[in-house]
Amino acid sequence: WSVIASVLFLGAWNLPAPLESALRESESWGSLQFLEAACLLAKTFVLMMTIVWISRVNPRARVDQVTDFAWKVLSPFALFALIGVGLWAGWRAL
Repeated sequence: WSVIASVLFLGAWNLPAPLESALRESESWGSLQFLEAACLLAKTFVLMMTIVWISRVNPRARVDQVTDFAWKVLSPFALFALIGVGLWAGWRAL
């Protein structure tokens, strides 16, 4: 999952523009491909370590805590958001 997230959201194997253009101009294709693969692996590793760190630092929520949060916070927020979108759409229709 970290590789997929890295490819979709973190620029995949793209290097910084000045470095990539310098390697393309010097036609060192082997080092360019190696650095692109290393860049993808580094981004994947950082994302994996971030996920592990967040999961270890934050305690797990109990089911009753999640249910209370959903009813007391998320449901009113969703209702206000629905009313707001309805008002905004109605205002734009006028």
